[in-house]
Amino acid sequence: MTEPEQEPTPSSASELTIAEAATATGASERTLRRKLHADALPGARMVEGRWLIPATALLAAGYRLTDPEPTTAPTIAQEPDSTERAPDGWLLERADLEKRAELAEQRANAAEALATERLVRLERTESNLARALAAIPAPTPAEPEHVIVESASQRRRWWQRSE
Repeated sequence: MTEPEQEPTPSSASELTIAEAATATGASERTLRRKLHADALPGARMVEGRWLIPATALLAAGYRLTDPEPTTAPTIAQEPDSTERAPDGWLLERADLEKRAELAEQRANAAEALATERLVRLERTESNLARALAAIPAPTPAEPEHVIVESASQRRRWWQRSE
């Protein structure tokens, strides 16, 4: 026998309901619903009539996630404990950003190597062109061909008969 799903709760801290996502992103619930219906939030799923949206989908759509404002202000300011772990969404975002930075660095290194190779080829081509131009002999003035000048009266026209 399979158990029916209980209360539609996020499977992990990285999935948010529409209300939670609206609070975390600062967007309206209506805007998020439009995005869901346009399939602009990949990985979102409906459980018992309620949407669950992965935090990574919100980040991919360009939203910035913020901590919701506390309902009651604390009376004593507490410093965050350095041993506390960040929510899964923040860890995923950090891992994603580190991966992107590494890929960007690899692309930059590859582009720099390609640019260096092309510069070497260009310099080699320029030197070959300079040597080829130096090997071409200077042009000598051509002697004018013997030109026969006929007067207009001496030329025969196509309609005139030759005699």
